[in-house]
Amino acid sequence: MSKDVLAKLKADIRSQNLPLGVPLKQVDLAKRYEVSRIPIRDSLQKLLTEGWLVPHGKCGVMIPVLVRHEAEDLYRMRSALEVMLLELAIPHLNHAILGRAKDYLEELEYKDLTLLERGELNWMFHKTLYEAASRPTLFKVVEQLHSQVDRYIGFQCIPLDYDRKSQSDHYEMLRLLQAQEYSSALECLRNHIEDAGELLITCLRD
Repeated sequence: MSKDVLAKLKADIRSQNLPLGVPLKQVDLAKRYEVSRIPIRDSLQKLLTEGWLVPHGKCGVMIPVLVRHEAEDLYRMRSALEVMLLELAIPHLNHAILGRAKDYLEELEYKDLTLLERGELNWMFHKTLYEAASRPTLFKVVEQLHSQVDRYIGFQCIPLDYDRKSQSDHYEMLRLLQAQEYSSALECLRNHIEDAGELLITCLRD
């Protein structure tokens, strides 16, 4: 599987450059990205596994239409599980871990980042904190939820212009962790996830 093809597919899904709710044809995608059908097939299977795509018919796949109830379920699960994971991580956080998390936030300040790059840096910030919990089963579930939420991010960030608010939340959560104000940090994370979810759900409802 070509990582370049996978990245391009993710970027096009997030930027809504590919049609929703209709089968994706491997031959058309191969022409679009100027590759053979093998990396396209492998990338589509990867995206299906990660929840970016859903089955269509016997063998096909498609990008699911943005669904309010699904978005709500994902954000509610994220709110519960990520707060739990951060709480488990807190006793193991140190200056090195918090420093790496800050580095990712600073990278998010760079101009001209693509939606895909923003999504990856956003996840790396959260991942750096969560991995300290050393709870691989719970971490894997949270990672899967992030992957599923990713396909909504382009829709969320472009019309709703949520990037600045998201970054402000990140910096505040990091500040609270550095100050050892842990209850406030957990509440900040919960509000960060739920506020973004409510904005997206409202937009999908409208």
